[in-house]
Formats: sequence, structure tokens, C-alpha cells
Amino acid sequence: MTAFFAWADFELNLVALTQIVELDFGRQLGAMEEDFLAAVKLDPTNADANLRLGMVLVSMHKADLGKRYLQRAVDLDPAGDTGAKARLLIENLALKTP
Repeated sequence: MTAFFAWADFELNLVALTQIVELDFGRQLGAMEEDFLAAVKLDPTNADANLRLGMVLVSMHKADLGKRYLQRAVDLDPAGDTGAKARLLIENLALKTP
């Protein structure tokens, strides 16, 4: 019986740790959203800042808003690497949408 309780305690601790990590990750994403939004406000023509803000927003389950910033990155850098990355993300999001 001792082994069972030890395993149950381990599982509870693992669940608690997972919740803490997810909460911390959510806070980090929120801080990243603020940082990249500030960067976009300072320089709206910065394709990389728009790409990164879009990626963070999508990660936060704000896909519609994120897609706008990804599209802006494509518009700002249509032939460059940043635009290509944003275009690929938009295409992948379209595949996931029913």
C-alpha cells in the first residue's frame, strides 16, 4: 500500500507542478504580448515585431487578432524571410480552422 500512496502523491505533485508551469507560461506570454505590442507601437513598420506579436497572440488563443499582425508582417516584408514565416503561419492556421 505504501507504494500506491507514494505514486498517488507523485501524481498529485506532478499535476500541481504542471499547473504552476502553465500559469507561469501564461504570465510570460502576457508580458511578451505587452513587449511586442509596445515595439509595434514604436515602429508599426517593423515586420519582425508584427510577426512576433502575432505568434504570441496565436499562442494565447487569440488567433483572429494574431492573424492580423501576421498579415501585417507579410505586407511589410512580402519577399523577405519575416514575410515568408508569417505567411507559413497564416497558412497553418487556415488548415487548423474547420
